[in-house]
Amino acid sequence: MFIINVTDFIEIIVFLLILFIVLIFKNLKKIYRKNRKNTLNRELAIKIIDEFENLLSIYNIKLPSEDGENDETEACIFGKNYYELEDNITEILDNSIKNLKGV
Repeated sequence: MFIINVTDFIEIIVFLLILFIVLIFKNLKKIYRKNRKNTLNRELAIKIIDEFENLLSIYNIKLPSEDGENDETEACIFGKNYYELEDNITEILDNSIKNLKGV
């Protein structure tokens, strides 16, 4: 039977926690670098959709949506329609960048 005192046990736990945190941050850094471009493209896609919504709003046009309640306060592009448009524009931006880089 192996007996360890409380102080040594706490030191081991603290060491393992620090090691765990370092490994997590290392992986998060890799994930952040990989997804940074996609995040920027998604933000640009949202800005593009905002411009479309402004134009639709000028003409009082709302896209029908299964998600909506047909409330006057709803956005011109709402719910599933909005997210599909966001995903599609992001994909177009991602592909355009890949084509420009020749990837």
